[in-house]
Amino acid sequence: MLPTPDNQKLSAGLTRLAESSFVSPIQFMVGLAIACVPMIALLLILQRQILPGLSAGSLKG
Repeated sequence: MLPTPDNQKLSAGLTRLAESSFVSPIQFMVGLAIACVPMIALLLILQRQILPGLSAGSLKG
């Protein structure tokens, strides 16, 4: 999608890393763990807003 490896998203970079024959599975798992950290942090920070919004949207008035 993006022309240079420096501009790729993290998921595209991990795909290229997995396709490489020079990477060990442990290095790939470390890359996946690093990719998950921002999403988990965002969920923990916004947890108080997300859950009440889901509950309010599911109730009929």
